[in-house]
Amino acid sequence: MSDELPKKDSFGTMFSQLTLVIMGLVAVVLILIIVGALGDKYYTRQQTGKSVDLGKQEAFALGITYEEYLRSTQAESDQAASAQQAQAPSKGAEQAAAAGAAQTQAAVPAEAAVSTASQPGATVEGQGSGAEYVVMATWKEEEPPDKPIVVPGQMILPAPDVANISQAEIDAMEAKAVVFHTTIGDFTVVFHPAGAPISVKNFLYLVKKGFYDGQCFYRSFPGTAIQTGSAGHRRGGTAGYWIPMEFTRLVPAKGAIAFLPSFDGNRMGSEIGIFAYPAPGTVDEIATFGWTIDRTDVAERAIDSGLDLESQLVDRVYITKLEVVDRSTVEPNWKPIPRTAAEQLTEGQATTPLGQGAN
Repeated sequence: MSDELPKKDSFGTMFSQLTLVIMGLVAVVLILIIVGALGDKYYTRQQTGKSVDLGKQEAFALGITYEEYLRSTQAESDQAASAQQAQAPSKGAEQAAAAGAAQTQAAVPAEAAVSTASQPGATVEGQGSGAEYVVMATWKEEEPPDKPIVVPGQMILPAPDVANISQAEIDAMEAKAVVFHTTIGDFTVVFHPAGAPISVKNFLYLVKKGFYDGQCFYRSFPGTAIQTGSAGHRRGGTAGYWIPMEFTRLVPAKGAIAFLPSFDGNRMGSEIGIFAYPAPGTVDEIATFGWTIDRTDVAERAIDSGLDLESQLVDRVYITKLEVVDRSTVEPNWKPIPRTAAEQLTEGQATTPLGQGAN
């Protein structure tokens, strides 16, 4: 009898210890659940705050209030939903639509079927009444639009005359520079119009019209360049026109600036890239036309920003203003390239790096 008592005591002690261990595990699980819930709530709040900040920045860039931006975004979403619902016709209607599309060379993809003679709220300058555009965010990248992409409220311009650029125009463009005023500092770009006359004229035209003012660097090519020039802050945006791509074959070195091609690779509009690092592999795809003469850290810092799920920059650098100045005011020792030397540069431009340390 006396031997059984210690056994019962031992069993009771083990049972108590096991109970304490189970209670401790339950407490740990409850703490983890509470911590996880708080973490999710904090993360959601942070993401919501960041989304609101980006929305306010885009509203500022478009020159509208945040409330107007929200209404515009909701209207675009409703419009896209309506377009998708309208894409469920009967078989006979589909055949009729296909026949109609075959007769119309300039048909807009169904996903982008929102084209008008003039966009509501757009600032249209010198544009004919027959002009048509595709509203951004309603097209799919695998089915690129065949009309310039714009967003409501943006500046819409007619294409500049880039045919038959004279030597006098080339000389005048070479004597100009553009100062980028941004939210993290300024930098200056100069040009090589002898090798890229169409690109330089197109860029100066857009700058003088104020098209880039208020826009941001919204996309990056990691380790290479940052991109701007789309009022909707998405790939493919234009100023209301496309012109033929100018394949300058000037090699982008560090600090180079270039026009980026549209979806088919044969047209360009307003989107430009500024190269923080050399990219010789892109020489056959872009139109390099100038370079920065002072600092590239703006591009480098923008590239280092994180990307969201759509490969868009999270912490965006904004352009407050682009200013055209005389090149001599920013490069006191600059002298025009003699015409013969410019012609030689143009002839050998496939092997001519353009950018800092290359000129």
